Amino acid sequence: MKSSERTGIQLTMLTVNVETLLWVIVVCSLALGGAIGYIARGPGSQHLRLWAAAMVLHGVAYILLDLRGNIPDFVSIVVANVLLIGAYALIILAIARFRHIPVPGWVLGLPIVAVAVVFALYIDNQQVRSISISLILFLQQIPAIYLVLRRNGEQGQGHLLLAGALTVMAIIFLVRIVTFMLGLVPTPALATQGTIQVVTYISGIIALLLASIGFLVMVKERAEHLLRASEQHFRAFFKRSMVGMATIRTDKHWIEVNPALCGMLGYSMDELRQRTWDDITHPDDLAVSSRNFERVLAGEMDEYELDMRYRRKSGDIIYAYVAIRCLRHADRSVDYVVALIEDISQRKQREMELAENLEKMNVLNRRLEEADDQLLQSEKMASIGQLAAGVAHEINNPISFVSSNLNTLTRYVQGVFEILDAYEKVASGTNDLKALAQVRAMKAALDIDYIRRDTAELLAESKDGLDRVGKIVKDLREFSHMGEAHWQWTDLHQCLESTLNIVWNELKYKCTVTRNYGKLPQVLCLPSQLNQVFMNLFINAVQAIDTRGEIVITTQPLGTDAVQVSISDTGSGIPPEIINRIFDPFFTTKPVGKGTGLGLSLSWNIVKRHQGRIEVTSTPGKGTTFVITLPIEPVAQAEAGR
Repeated sequence: MKSSERTGIQLTMLTVNVETLLWVIVVCSLALGGAIGYIARGPGSQHLRLWAAAMVLHGVAYILLDLRGNIPDFVSIVVANVLLIGAYALIILAIARFRHIPVPGWVLGLPIVAVAVVFALYIDNQQVRSISISLILFLQQIPAIYLVLRRNGEQGQGHLLLAGALTVMAIIFLVRIVTFMLGLVPTPALATQGTIQVVTYISGIIALLLASIGFLVMVKERAEHLLRASEQHFRAFFKRSMVGMATIRTDKHWIEVNPALCGMLGYSMDELRQRTWDDITHPDDLAVSSRNFERVLAGEMDEYELDMRYRRKSGDIIYAYVAIRCLRHADRSVDYVVALIEDISQRKQREMELAENLEKMNVLNRRLEEADDQLLQSEKMASIGQLAAGVAHEINNPISFVSSNLNTLTRYVQGVFEILDAYEKVASGTNDLKALAQVRAMKAALDIDYIRRDTAELLAESKDGLDRVGKIVKDLREFSHMGEAHWQWTDLHQCLESTLNIVWNELKYKCTVTRNYGKLPQVLCLPSQLNQVFMNLFINAVQAIDTRGEIVITTQPLGTDAVQVSISDTGSGIPPEIINRIFDPFFTTKPVGKGTGLGLSLSWNIVKRHQGRIEVTSTPGKGTTFVITLPIEPVAQAEAGR
């Protein structure tokens, strides 16, 4: 057989098998898409999923091309070629995402739009369609090749294979453009492709297969590169870390230890490897350490953190912060345990020093509080001493009229007893009309009816007087009582009235007291200390009044969590130049013997202890107003009571 005849037979066979060749492309594309999609099912594989989608679109496009004549031309020609161009756009996007290189949107979208427009307009022009699709496919290979070859330190065999395959595909499309444009070959229907077309299809299949393999190899090379880099980084970090690090077997023997841990414990690496985790653990911490270690191995928890004590080679004890994590295989079996050990001995030493200093400060604070309480008590007693004459007068008045009433009652009782004695004599003797008349005369002279009325009045007055004395004594006892540490829920109006009762003798001759009491809730406080504040303000107010004036007490709630007590006077007021000093310790404008200069200073401290505030406004010649704001339930005391 002649060579020309053999060539004709081979060309005929190629022409006859075009349809089979198309289905080979379909099968290869869908198989590649499925295989790569399966590989890309894990996280962080978006680039592989894009490539898998491209292969699936490529296969679907060729299915539609092969069905031409059985389905509408618009679908088998326009839609099929749009899908084909879209597949290559996804390939470009996959490479760009893998290389972390941004790609303009028009590079991906413009070819798809161009194919859709051209094929829709020239759906019946085979030559225009063939040249257009080949040109666009050729142009798509250019950015793909550029993205692959752009250097970023990750070049390898996969890059070369992918770049080579894309270059072959670009050459194939370029050859088809030239042959179509120069008329070297006709542009026959798909089912009657010539030799050049068949060869390009076969080359395209091989190139696409190699491109996919190259992309997979490129992805694998990067993963291996990142793994090596990660291992090198970890190795460098492990060796150079200032924190102790180790890997431990499940039997608590060391796998690896870093220099920092050896230096921390005073062992060489060989010496430390001959010991176990338990060998260096302080005996008192061994039970806790073992229990948590076993729980991690059992999978009850992934990791734990503890402050532990360890024994150095020298026998010294160090404190360390320990973080333990268990690493497992895919089947959840234990691979090894990672331990991070940080020496916190200095921190623990500082904590102990801080604890000691804190205890010393607490002792000093307690002493200061005791001194403050003693000072407060001294000021309280000094205030009572200054008020002693007035308090004595307040007590003496009711005692005086009670004493007078008792003298009168004594006379009444003696007269009544004399009449009773006379009646007994008459009752025990005979009917002596003269003696009976004498008894009646005694009764008339004594005026029994008057005595009966007057006795009830005398007893009632005496009872009121004794009640007044009892109230003054009770208020004095509560006022001077050393009960500052006893916080209790208290009615502030009762505190005000109790204090007014004590200082009343100082107030009643110089001023009137006006009460504008609002509806107050009970307040958690130290009532005896607030009594001291109120007394200081009352005394200051009355001493500021020269002849006759008024003290106004106003109370009101502030929202739901505070109350306010305002004490105003119509006295001489406070000069502006000293109003900022009135709460300073020992500051006073009173003459010697009239004040200690501690009253307002102590009042400031008491209100501050109650987490409140005391404010003052004054106008010289018109008067002064002190406003005390108190929380209903101070936070610290509320927490302490829970």
